[in-house]
Amino acid sequence: MALRFNNSADYIERTTGIPAYNSFTIIAWVMKSGSTAGLAVLFLVAENAGGVAYLVGIDPSSGVIVLQGGDTDYSTVPLDTGTWYHVALTSDGSGLTVYLDGNNAVSVPHGTITPTRIQIGNQSENGTYFDGRIAALKIYNRAMVRGEIQAELSQYLPIHTSGLNSWQPMADESASSAVKDNSGAGNDFTLNGAIATEDGPPVTWRQAQARETFALEQVESVGQIALADGDISAGTWTTTPLWSKVNEAVADQVAVIQSAAAPVNDTCELSLTDLTDPVSSINHKLRVTRKKDISSGNQIDMRYRILQGTTEIASWTDDTNISDAAYSTVERTLTGGQADAITDYTNLRVEIRANQVTANPPAPTFNAAGAIAASATSGASITPALPAGFAADDIHIIVAHHSGSVDFTTPSGWTKITALSGTNTSAQIVAVFWRRAVGGDTAPAIAMASSVSTVRIARCYGFRSCITSGDPWDSGSGAGPTKLNNAASATVSTTSITTTVANCLVLFFDLYEDDPSARSLPSGYTATGTVGTSALGTDASENCFRKALTGTGTENPSTTVSGGTFANSVNVGLMIALKPQPSASVRAQVDQVEFEAPNVEPANEFPAGFSYWRPQDTLLRT
Repeated sequence: MALRFNNSADYIERTTGIPAYNSFTIIAWVMKSGSTAGLAVLFLVAENAGGVAYLVGIDPSSGVIVLQGGDTDYSTVPLDTGTWYHVALTSDGSGLTVYLDGNNAVSVPHGTITPTRIQIGNQSENGTYFDGRIAALKIYNRAMVRGEIQAELSQYLPIHTSGLNSWQPMADESASSAVKDNSGAGNDFTLNGAIATEDGPPVTWRQAQARETFALEQVESVGQIALADGDISAGTWTTTPLWSKVNEAVADQVAVIQSAAAPVNDTCELSLTDLTDPVSSINHKLRVTRKKDISSGNQIDMRYRILQGTTEIASWTDDTNISDAAYSTVERTLTGGQADAITDYTNLRVEIRANQVTANPPAPTFNAAGAIAASATSGASITPALPAGFAADDIHIIVAHHSGSVDFTTPSGWTKITALSGTNTSAQIVAVFWRRAVGGDTAPAIAMASSVSTVRIARCYGFRSCITSGDPWDSGSGAGPTKLNNAASATVSTTSITTTVANCLVLFFDLYEDDPSARSLPSGYTATGTVGTSALGTDASENCFRKALTGTGTENPSTTVSGGTFANSVNVGLMIALKPQPSASVRAQVDQVEFEAPNVEPANEFPAGFSYWRPQDTLLRT
């Protein structure tokens, strides 16, 4: 059915839900029944009555389509009486375009208006009436491209639902029902005049293979599927041949291909099996089933391209930070213009690119400090407790010191950090030991090289998520462990330390020798070049401060600690930057690749390669 406008005061109008002047499309089937004395308006988007308007109509003298929007142009195609035509008006911000039967008929620039109404079949204030029928009215809140408009030729039901503003199929028996919006947006038109209904265009309600439903859901019917059938180039992807591992109809997660570790724009290109040209601009989709091989802070980003030979048809770079949890399928749809650019469906290729985005690992964290061990008994060892709740690969650091010239012996299984150990000018011995924890570790006994009766104190600190092999500290230039002795002074300042690895945990120990019960936490403590400073432990004996450096690259300016003030005058400052555990390198893995195009319409619907026909059986190729 269609609405019949009879060259009088017949028109339908809407004043709500009007699209923006620079982003809309109006589509309908139109048939001219007779000539008019003046311009016969088909579509009008306008300001208030008498205001500026964009309109499309039929010129009374030549019978051709005309566009008015500040400028006027005329199509060279005459509109025959009694013939159905598919007419579309688009506005994209730069100009207005009329498409006649899916082809660009007229284009003009336009100015700026504030549209408040849409009229179909008339411009009411000027009496520019239309004598004919209109059906299958579709309005969009966007400017559609030619391929999308061509697709809408094929059926009453909207194929494209993105941005759909309203849909009046006008297929009802009554005119009052025909102007109701079937999109669900409630943008109904109102009737003006004595509008009747008559037969509509010879277009089906829905093509048999249309995959888009009006309810914005996809019918999971399958069109033509192209699978990989050859390697054009493999890059460093393994293992060749690649195509035979990703060309299954259903992803099996058994035979897969993968990029190199830590890929840098690692690209492979696969040829695809031949398809038949569907002569359609819709429903062209690439699907890739992929994942990241392991969990890691480093991420995998992927890019896909569809090529015809060496010519790019479409490219997508938005598949970022792929999960390692399970294989999943990403789907990318070609635009109408991209689908129209395919001229040879027997020479299609797909390119897959993987790229690792290296993330800064999280900084190591402080786990806990064990209880302080202290003794003044001559010759006795001290046994500092290990931190509670330690785990394998934690880094344990013991700081031991006393006033005297006798050094501590290194406990079995531990390593002395020589850069932090030694004697200061006040004859205070400092010894720092470290160990990478393993299950079953017990507290070590730390003995002296010979018997002494001075107070000896030691404490063990535990740190987590450090590097799991080799020395745990940053040893780059200016970043190595640093010890500064200040004799007979009430303050201690370390030299600068500049990390060469992002997100180190920088530690600063303030040490002094005396009875542990007489110590107090330092006052006037300052630090620069750091993010956060806090004490490790709250008792007033052994003082260790941490400074977690966050950000990227080398910390700059250098980390400087100064101004620690203590109750006694014998001080030693120790500084060390613990390196984080780097994120593991990752690979991209692909299990299946397929490209889908629409099926060619069967003979009992539309002839292959044609989207519709006119009553006189003139076949129009789109």
